[in-house]
Amino acid sequence: PVLEEVLRHFNSAHRSKADWQRTLARHRRVADAVAARDADAAFAGMLEHFEAADTRLMQLFPRGGA
Repeated sequence: PVLEEVLRHFNSAHRSKADWQRTLARHRRVADAVAARDADAAFAGMLEHFEAADTRLMQLFPRGGA
């Protein structure tokens, strides 16, 4: 249930259309790299995805409970 709760907050928070478009573009880059069997591009895409997710999670759940 912890992951479910995080995803609920992550996806239900007020996000702009541009933010959703950036998210979709990141997912497409990863999928395209995997389809092309381009390991370096897939790795870079996943790194970008995780960094963006980490930033978003820190906005939702700031350290120190602020």
